[in-house]
Amino acid sequence: MTPIINTVCRLGSCRYLCSCRHLRTWAIVTLALLSVSVATAQVVVEAQLDRPEMLIGEQATLTQKVTARRGAHVKLTDMKAGDTLTAGVEVVSQSDIDTTLSADGARFTLKRDFLITSFDSAIYALGPLTAEVDGKTYASHGRMGLKVNTVPVDTVHLDRFEAPFTVVGSPFTWQPNLLWRSLGVWLLGIALIVAFVALSDKRKKFKRVVIPPPVPPYNKGHAALEQLRRDSTTDDVEDSRRPFYDKLTAVLREYLKDRFAFDAPQMTTAEVLATMAYEIDAVGMDRLKDILTASDRVKFSAATDSPVQRRHLIDETESLMAATRDEVMENRREPEVRIVPYGQVAARRRRLIWIAVTVVLSVSLLLLWAWSAFGLYDLGMI
Repeated sequence: MTPIINTVCRLGSCRYLCSCRHLRTWAIVTLALLSVSVATAQVVVEAQLDRPEMLIGEQATLTQKVTARRGAHVKLTDMKAGDTLTAGVEVVSQSDIDTTLSADGARFTLKRDFLITSFDSAIYALGPLTAEVDGKTYASHGRMGLKVNTVPVDTVHLDRFEAPFTVVGSPFTWQPNLLWRSLGVWLLGIALIVAFVALSDKRKKFKRVVIPPPVPPYNKGHAALEQLRRDSTTDDVEDSRRPFYDKLTAVLREYLKDRFAFDAPQMTTAEVLATMAYEIDAVGMDRLKDILTASDRVKFSAATDSPVQRRHLIDETESLMAATRDEVMENRREPEVRIVPYGQVAARRRRLIWIAVTVVLSVSLLLLWAWSAFGLYDLGMI
């Protein structure tokens, strides 16, 4: 019994070993096939048409795509204009190569488009397209069908075919006035658009106002005193007594108004002296009081004067103005620029002007357009 069991055990061990050897062999073959398939899957060649059929003379786009690992040397199909893709289908042009990287950056795709056409109606089988990757040639899967249809022609009613047109003469007469009319229509149309835009703009309008600098008080008063000095030498003393002192006090009061910013021309002598007591020193106050008092005596009390007294009062007024002049005010020369909004009246007037301009442009454009149309009609062009 024992020898039989041992024999069976030995036979079973051999069968087990044989089965293990077969499994190892199959595993090696399977891994090799998988590695080859993975290596092959790294290169993908595709070809596709953008349309399955077209008419004679129309064009279709054939696209070739090759996907490979990054860094591989790829050579796509290269066809020039006039090359034949297959009998009856020729290449019109080919595009430049477009390169796209994958999201992980490990692979890239090259794409090229071929513009093809055909002048024979038939069904064509295109492809496969080949590409060379690292010295090895790969082809796209399968073929593509392209149906080229002929243009339907009535071959029964041959009498309905029109003869070819003869050469038409081209008499041409230069009409410069039409050119100027059309140019005027365009210009008026652009101006009308601008007017419509201006009318539809509801925003508040602003304008730029330049305020010239005022004449400095001392320069203004000095020029008036020099004019008064020249007039006093030629006027008769008796006849010009009251006008002289009126002019003298007017010049002085106007200077005080511009220099110290108070309404001196509308004040009495006492009010002027009371206001100026806080602005100038005692010497200036005495001088101002003498000038105004002497002028009031002549104007209101009919006191006598002389040319010497007039020149003395002019000199005193000149000295008072020179002592109280302000250098900042005298040296200000820059104009003041302000951006101010239009008032209601100005804004309304501005809008009415734009409305009038729009109406005039519309009427002018209509008349010019009608004039141009009649000119074209007379020439038989419309």
